[in-house]
Amino acid sequence: MHPIAKLLLAGVATSALVPASALAAWPSSSRTTPTTTSTAIAPAPAATCGSRPVTQAFARFGDAADYFLAPGGDFETTTGGWTLKNASIVKENESAGILRGTRSLLLGASRWRGDSYAISPEFCVTADHPTFRFVTRGNGYSRYQAITTELHYRTASNPGRTLVEQSDWAWQYSKRWAPSAINPLATQISDADLKRGVYVRLAFKVTDNTADNGGVLIDNVMIDPFRRQ
Repeated sequence: MHPIAKLLLAGVATSALVPASALAAWPSSSRTTPTTTSTAIAPAPAATCGSRPVTQAFARFGDAADYFLAPGGDFETTTGGWTLKNASIVKENESAGILRGTRSLLLGASRWRGDSYAISPEFCVTADHPTFRFVTRGNGYSRYQAITTELHYRTASNPGRTLVEQSDWAWQYSKRWAPSAINPLATQISDADLKRGVYVRLAFKVTDNTADNGGVLIDNVMIDPFRRQ
């Protein structure tokens, strides 16, 4: 049985990734207390999402998909608009060979400060952006370090509210850099909404137990821009 399945069968619990206060700059989440926003800007039509330079970033790991870098997803220039709790930029680039650089993000920057999360800047996606991946390694004192990921998005039909979809678990078993699982992105959003364009943010979290045991490093958050049938 796959290690993830074993852990889930053992009763590993999931929880909401970030408190509503962390998304104060955003409309309210469907899983948090609603608030009224009269100045929300509707997502742009899909055609304005544009194109970005792509690379087969994970080809050496058997993934031939093209990917582009999420906004600030290499963590090379400060935090690039990311929202952080108990997380910080460190001078270590991933060694899996995805993208060159000198920095990454440590979730669980300090012990005994509770859980840790990082939320990306908002960016536009359509049905042509089915998945995302990143690179990670455990930085802790115990073998099992876990990151949960969530998708926070708002649609043209209801731009004043942020919806939340938990996407996947990404388990790290050692201190070696390795790609995450392939996480669903546009596949979590209805086709009708995707045709009009959707704005999303990606969120990553480690529990207080993982944070207190050294935390987890992430780097080079990449988006797949093509849906393949």
